[in-house]
Amino acid sequence: MRAFARVVVLDDQQKHLDIIVRALGKAGFGAISYLVEDGAVTPEVVEPCNGLRLIFSDIHLTPTSGISGIDNIGILGPFLRNITTSGPYGLIFWSKFAEDEAEIVQTLKDRAQDLGIQLPVFFGFIDKKAVLTDLDDEAEEVEETTPNNFRNLILAEIAKCPTLRAVMEWEERAFLAANSVSNSLFKISESPQNGAPEDSWSNLIAFLAQEAVGKTNAQNDPLRAIDNALLPILEDQFRYSLPSNTSNAFDQIKEKLSGSRLSLPPGVSPAKLHSYYLVETLTDSNTAHQLRGTISAIEKDDFDKFFSQCFASKWRNLMLDEFIVQGPNRETFEEARKDKDLPVRISPCLIALSPECDDVQGKVVTQRYLLGVILNNEDARFCEHEGKLARDALHSIGKIEYNGSEKLIIVSCRRFLAIPTSVIKSMPLTPLLRLRRAMIDELSHHYTTYTRRPGVMRFS
Repeated sequence: MRAFARVVVLDDQQKHLDIIVRALGKAGFGAISYLVEDGAVTPEVVEPCNGLRLIFSDIHLTPTSGISGIDNIGILGPFLRNITTSGPYGLIFWSKFAEDEAEIVQTLKDRAQDLGIQLPVFFGFIDKKAVLTDLDDEAEEVEETTPNNFRNLILAEIAKCPTLRAVMEWEERAFLAANSVSNSLFKISESPQNGAPEDSWSNLIAFLAQEAVGKTNAQNDPLRAIDNALLPILEDQFRYSLPSNTSNAFDQIKEKLSGSRLSLPPGVSPAKLHSYYLVETLTDSNTAHQLRGTISAIEKDDFDKFFSQCFASKWRNLMLDEFIVQGPNRETFEEARKDKDLPVRISPCLIALSPECDDVQGKVVTQRYLLGVILNNEDARFCEHEGKLARDALHSIGKIEYNGSEKLIIVSCRRFLAIPTSVIKSMPLTPLLRLRRAMIDELSHHYTTYTRRPGVMRFS
């Protein structure tokens, strides 16, 4: 399992570290603690902490950091770089020295680029004296304030970024919905006739996996089978599990929606947003190209051989026949035919799309791949005429941002391969992207009817 926590704490005094972790737990914020010893963080951060939203840190992390803030940044900076992912988080300092906060915050901002860190969406400060009473470094014990007081102090700091608080509450709903699904299934399996609860629970989960995608498919990929079995209930549970008190976390969202119709924020293009809603960029090199919805490139070493064997045609001829506008726009076709670089600029790809009925019934004996292209915006004119694609059988995934530039993905619903499962692993394919579920549904619908399926969010 990946490291996961919403809150982490950093301090150079074990006694204070234990107290704040205990106090956070009582206030409803479970936390992972990190101790600074001789300039090193223990335990060592070997991978980012997924789900992280709040970091509590003492201001002075070395004996000399009160004299020079550089000592402190030398520890805090690398810690932030190693512990955080690319997601938003808030940094709350807790210290006896409130007067040093402004300097450390400014130093962190000034050196963020050099340190290679993403700055928090807000900086907060909680005085240790407000959390601890009888605070004395020489004392044996340190007394804690009440959990509600501490919780209110934390929420007051998070309120500096209402959007983060709203997102944290949304994430909590999603987790609790998944938790409710697991609890309900465990309760169903708790019948006295079922024997040991853990065995009955395991049998129930396995049965649901089998029923979701068929026994053979469940054996080959139990994780995806469980997803198919539980996600419908999770989605239903999440949709109707509204919090009893939405508090004021969403007031900022309501305020923004109260005016005129909103447009995309500066710097967020439709293509960039489509890259989130319509597809996912794959970063795991171990992703299998045969997984449903995966978009893969054809490796260059086997390129010509692959098209000759699989499509009985060279790529250039297949591109002109299937994707380029002909007929009423003959001039464009002639230009495309004479452009020797066009077959390179328009990159072919394969989209894994096995028949839905085979998935459910466990009958998958072949893997189906649709032929598609990934092209630059300026070359889209070769594939479109008067707002329509060159063929009715073509389907546009849409404009996305990929490798720092805008691309258009078009799929042919009549050019496909049916590959025996025995040779799938030897296919010369490199996974690049994965279609979102709604996008797979739309493409599948077009594949069988050539009509567009509603319900996919698009942006302009």
